[in-house]
Amino acid sequence: MTGTHPLLRSALIGLGAGGVIVGLMYLVSVGWMGPTSYNDGLWKMRILHLYGSSLLVLFFAGCCTPFVLPAGKRKAILLHAALAGLIAAAVVRFLPPYGNPPSSLSSFLATWPQLAIILGTGLLASAAGGLFASFIRRDGAQGVAPLLPVAVVVIAAIILPPLLGDAVVSTGIIPPSADTGGFSVVAYGPTAPTDLRVLKLSPEGDPAWERTVDIGTYDGADVLTEYAGGYALTTTEYGQNHTTVHPVLIDREGTVLRQNAITAEFPLVSAFIAAPDGGFLIATGASEIIRINSTGVTVRTTSLTTESPGMAPVSLLARDDGTVVVAWANRVACMTDDGSVLWDVTPASLGSGPSRVLLSPAGDGGVLLCTEGRQIQAGEGYAVHPVAVRLGADGTVLWEKRFGSGGADTLLGTWQNGSGHAILYRTTTYPTGSGGRVVPAYTGHLLGLDENGTETGLREVPDTGGAVIPSPGGGYLQVDVGETALSATCYDAGGVLWTNHYDVRANPMSVRGTGTADGGYLIAVSSPS
Repeated sequence: MTGTHPLLRSALIGLGAGGVIVGLMYLVSVGWMGPTSYNDGLWKMRILHLYGSSLLVLFFAGCCTPFVLPAGKRKAILLHAALAGLIAAAVVRFLPPYGNPPSSLSSFLATWPQLAIILGTGLLASAAGGLFASFIRRDGAQGVAPLLPVAVVVIAAIILPPLLGDAVVSTGIIPPSADTGGFSVVAYGPTAPTDLRVLKLSPEGDPAWERTVDIGTYDGADVLTEYAGGYALTTTEYGQNHTTVHPVLIDREGTVLRQNAITAEFPLVSAFIAAPDGGFLIATGASEIIRINSTGVTVRTTSLTTESPGMAPVSLLARDDGTVVVAWANRVACMTDDGSVLWDVTPASLGSGPSRVLLSPAGDGGVLLCTEGRQIQAGEGYAVHPVAVRLGADGTVLWEKRFGSGGADTLLGTWQNGSGHAILYRTTTYPTGSGGRVVPAYTGHLLGLDENGTETGLREVPDTGGAVIPSPGGGYLQVDVGETALSATCYDAGGVLWTNHYDVRANPMSVRGTGTADGGYLIAVSSPS
């Protein structure tokens, strides 16, 4: 293959090689949660394989240059191969920030030593390919036949190792993780492939139905919610540059319906509620709200801040008038279904950290919110207390109340309790046990407040440190994970209602749930496949 424009042809070879390498980088990023990604050794080998594959692509690009030159001499071949390598390296360095040219250019200029190394590597690898090809291309009559064996070797070296790695993990020849026992919270997930197990409990604690949902290699629920048609949840797959959110709908008889996958920013889904027209609102820790319609198609994405979003989770509360209360960091807003903001307040007592905000409806269309408060002076040190803030229907701050020990307090749930509110929180201490070991100790507290913020009661409640699932109708479920089963205890304001056990293996960190309108509960866990 020869032509009268060898420079243009060499440039096109460089652009093509750069595009192939960027494609390989993208495939690795979207396969971040693949079967080998939890095995640290195999994951490092996959990264090294990406680098090796990139060098092979550059080498093959250099091999192509003699076949576009009109019987060029070896010096001309090397120059054209070097040009193709430089262009390919520039493409690789410039494109991966995907769609942000100013950021790419700024990074381009600020990291010039790195740029020089990348360009030099591209030049040398491609020039080596050109030199090699100058020996195998003997005459023009051969065409591109001498390139075919090289192409086969390069393609095989790129494709076969990842397939082999996934195969040996999937078949169990090599464990998914270096830690082969139980579950681990390393690299975002468990040590073995999992499925999502969803369990519906009756008001008496009996299993109404159980379903298994298999979406990816590692499945676990982010949040659960109840809507007019049944129940809904999201589960997330992680990539290097984004996450893929999978909404799942389950009717009241347990029939599962998956919706369209949604690409979102990296942080976890923090809230998922029904929208007025049968669609849903999905909030993430990137301070954004994704609006999807009833078929799962994304309608719009609303950013809640023009500043760096950080990692503050967003909470949502649907109101009877069709509006939605949105809370994140130290801000609370009320929005209509089209994203218009009716009011936006910043209560003085709220901290600005990444703590989750609990929302509960209050009288006269108002809202009660509970979250971490500001840091305050306490003797010679500082303390951070949880705070409760009562907002009126128009966002007016009616009262604020600080409570808790000011130490390691964790908010677990809040709900309307008659004419007032109940707030459940946990205090964690770290006493020294036998043998000098520090063992965490948990104390649960149930706080009652009336509509004016006056304390109506505070008592300790049993707390094992397990997952707590509050019910909007009052009360809560405490779930403890054993080796082979779940143990659940249901409480109301008066004490224990029932205790039951379920033969479900689960990752202790994966328990999610919600109270349901019939007085029961919906639980989702990540369970070994």
